[in-house]
Amino acid sequence: MEDSSSDSPWVGAIRPRQAKAALVGSHVDWSLGLHWLEDCRENHEECTREKTGSLPAGFRLIDVNRRCVVETQANCQFVALSYVWGRHPDLTKLFATRSNRERLKIDGSLSVLDLPKTVEDAIEACRQLGEGYLWIDRFCILQDDLEDKGHQINAMAAIYSLAKFALIITDGDSDSGIAGISRERTQTQMREQISGFAFISEPADWREIIGGESVWSTRGWTYQEAVLPHRKLYLSESQAFFECATHVADECGAVQQAMYSPHGLNKQPWHHLYDTFYSHLARYRARSLTNPDDVYNAIDGVASALYGGFHSLLSGLPRQEFDEALLWCLDGHTDSTLQGAASNGSSPSWSWSSTDRQIALLNDTNRRSIDYCDTLTAWSRVSQDGKSLESVRTMPRGKPLSHFRENQDSCGCCRDKFDAKKDAERLLFPVLAWSQGCINRPSPFAQPHETTFAATRAGIRARWSCRHQYWLEALQDVANSPTETNIPPSPSPSTPGASIVFASVQSALFRLQGSVQRNKTSGRIFDDLCIAHPDGQPAGLLIAGDSGLGLGPEITAKSTFEFIALSVGTSKSIVLPDGRLTFRDGAGKLLHPLPVVNVMMVERTGEKSVRRISVGWIYLTSWIRAEPKFRTVFLE
Repeated sequence: MEDSSSDSPWVGAIRPRQAKAALVGSHVDWSLGLHWLEDCRENHEECTREKTGSLPAGFRLIDVNRRCVVETQANCQFVALSYVWGRHPDLTKLFATRSNRERLKIDGSLSVLDLPKTVEDAIEACRQLGEGYLWIDRFCILQDDLEDKGHQINAMAAIYSLAKFALIITDGDSDSGIAGISRERTQTQMREQISGFAFISEPADWREIIGGESVWSTRGWTYQEAVLPHRKLYLSESQAFFECATHVADECGAVQQAMYSPHGLNKQPWHHLYDTFYSHLARYRARSLTNPDDVYNAIDGVASALYGGFHSLLSGLPRQEFDEALLWCLDGHTDSTLQGAASNGSSPSWSWSSTDRQIALLNDTNRRSIDYCDTLTAWSRVSQDGKSLESVRTMPRGKPLSHFRENQDSCGCCRDKFDAKKDAERLLFPVLAWSQGCINRPSPFAQPHETTFAATRAGIRARWSCRHQYWLEALQDVANSPTETNIPPSPSPSTPGASIVFASVQSALFRLQGSVQRNKTSGRIFDDLCIAHPDGQPAGLLIAGDSGLGLGPEITAKSTFEFIALSVGTSKSIVLPDGRLTFRDGAGKLLHPLPVVNVMMVERTGEKSVRRISVGWIYLTSWIRAEPKFRTVFLE
């Protein structure tokens, strides 16, 4: 056995009578795989996760026994294969196309001689495990049909979530075959007797294989294929592993904590979905893609499972929480492995795909204690048919805000006293901003000095049952039909990922005053910039030190930069001393935490067109003092 570390592979000694346990051999022990699957189905209630989505129309599977492709019923049980095609697959091998789709339905059409070795081995694995149907992208998606590909890619969350289990091939490619089936494993256990003791070599640990050493663990497409399934059977060069929501078991008999399932699609009411999405995004961006145009497609399945519907992303940002998701920023100096749409020039500046650098959310940068409250802006886009406008932001269940019909549609919120109180507390801050003129329509609430914060909270609870009702009243005024003057040019359909969003936003000019943040505890240098009024009075903070755009302490004091208001947050700590930052109500009570306006620094590329530079925040009182104006911007 070849040693893959600096230590000896002989990791321990056991007495001869203990050494009679079966070693991990050169081929898969199918009886053990059957035991794992049966035990999980019968005894693990944690693994009966809610199913995600439904299978697409005309869903195809390989009939393992008939060796052909069939269109199946929605309740058909099947196995989903996760593997790596390889950079140079054998193009002489068979795959599904528009021209041969009918021929592949004939019994026996999937000849052993025509199939890649890994596909043939996967069929054999299903036979050994008593499974009759197998989903493989190569034969279940028409490879030369863009429309069919689109439908199937949109259904990835459903396909991998509804599968009985995923069969994951960690090593090799489509032409190499599967270790332990058609070829022997390259890493097997060995045993030696020395002085009456049995020394047994230890095969590679599953965390080494699944965590980064295998080919499969480095590929972008396979990330969601690890997160979405309820159960996974991994076949590697050393042994088989079984993962479910409770644990991971291997052929050596070890049981460990699962890697993907505990960090999977957890929809806890105290977790913001965008936090969960961005945690997945960080792990996804540590992988690579062969085709940069797949940068959004390969994470769309995770988004669909989290947000419950197709087309959950717009250029990589979840539409249901678009305003929160806009608040990403560069974090540190570590490059992402994922080379995405940014490499082909089609990515919008407001998407995380416009950079291959490490990113973080504004409220998770370890720079300031900023909590998100709610949006001030109604972003719109041209609909896919080009004939109307629609809100970028969607309600729960996927309907655009502009299409939501009052008294007919439901946002699906779970209403209880805790939720109502929590929403009212969050909405206090955008409502105060609204009363200060930050939303371009008359405010239904009095100025803070004319009432009390307690009365405003009570008014919020009486007026709206949830935050979505606030959106409908404050932000739903989107035009129903486009005109030449109020919409941007529609991007070319042939340009993947290209997207322009537009809105009437508040805009103001501020100065930048050099670095204001150095984390003494961690030793990290952030070089964030102080946002200041023209008179030099501090107003907020811009996360810009790592932008690579020359925004540093050398910026001249006479320069001014444009900022647009995105949303409202709160700051629990006063970091820029200014007595004018405070809010008092009519009873003289101070508001804490302090409201801030989450802002985007932009650069003009045309009369109305802008592109994102970075994001930050400005105290609400400072933003109002700057006398911002409403302008229509096309954010490219």
